[in-house]
Amino acid sequence: VDNCGTYNVSRETLTQLLDDCNKVVNESCDPADVLPSVDGFFFGGTDYDDWYYQDVKQTITMMKKLLKPTTADNWDFTYMSSW
Repeated sequence: VDNCGTYNVSRETLTQLLDDCNKVVNESCDPADVLPSVDGFFFGGTDYDDWYYQDVKQTITMMKKLLKPTTADNWDFTYMSSW
C-alpha cells in the first residue's frame, strides 16, 4: 500500500525477501508468482527482462549485507511505503 506510512520490518521478513529473490535468480519458480512486477509512473517496465533481474540481484546484495549476524542483531528495520 503506497500511503507514505512507516512500518517496522522483521528480520524474518527480510530473510524471506532474500529467499524469494534467490528463487527467482536461480529460476526455481515463476517470478510472477513470487516477486511480481508492478506498473506505474516510476516503476519502469513490467517485463521479466534484464532490468528486472538486475534489480533482484541488487536486492540480494543489499539483503546479504543487512542480514549479516553482526550487523542485523542490533538493528531495527523500517520500510517507508512511498514510490
